[in-house]
Amino acid sequence: MTNLGGPDTGYFIAFDLPTGSVRWKTAGECPAYGSPILLTAYGQKQVVFQSQTKLVALDFANGKILWEYPTPVGEGRVNNAASPVADGNRIYFTGMNNGVNALEITKKGSNLTPNKLWTNPDFSTSYNTPVLKNGFLYGLSNKGRLFCLDASSGKTEWSDDTPHQNFGSVIDAGTVMVALSSNSNLVVFKPDNKAYVQLALIKVSESAVYAHPILAGRRIYIKDADSVTLYSTD
Repeated sequence: MTNLGGPDTGYFIAFDLPTGSVRWKTAGECPAYGSPILLTAYGQKQVVFQSQTKLVALDFANGKILWEYPTPVGEGRVNNAASPVADGNRIYFTGMNNGVNALEITKKGSNLTPNKLWTNPDFSTSYNTPVLKNGFLYGLSNKGRLFCLDASSGKTEWSDDTPHQNFGSVIDAGTVMVALSSNSNLVVFKPDNKAYVQLALIKVSESAVYAHPILAGRRIYIKDADSVTLYSTD
């Protein structure tokens, strides 16, 4: 997605990987900070973007807009820096001061329609995307707290009281979840909806960490302001 040159208009663009040529280009709203995702609903592959004020779904093949959904705007600053999360016909989205939300895509005739399932106003994320695992959403709130929500109902399962910072990442590492916020604390916890169970907390840098950590097997690469460090359990 790119700007047209004005403050409120842009293009949704798809490129051909072998050649770099433009496969399709659709005019629309300017981009936010999240990344587009792929969604297949009723056998139709879609690309879903979070733009400045709405979710927009485009046909993967030709860029035709299939549906749009306005994202809620809460009081104060709103920053759509999280990417949507897809699970079958459902989409979960969040952003600074707009809660965590769930939509379900329904079909009538040839028309696809997004319908609100639930909203949990108690949590929002500023600069990270929640992770869906085993029917639950795990995220780092804009107040710097790890949380777990039931993805089917939006019910809060738990919220951790440990202070982190709202810049950060939550990663599914299989049997554990890994979180890293800009206070440079690497946290390992169980993907358990019953309670927050912390397994480890490691200070990985004396400077702030804003980069997404890279997990490769039993190794974790972390970039701070000055260097890249490898942590390993080998």
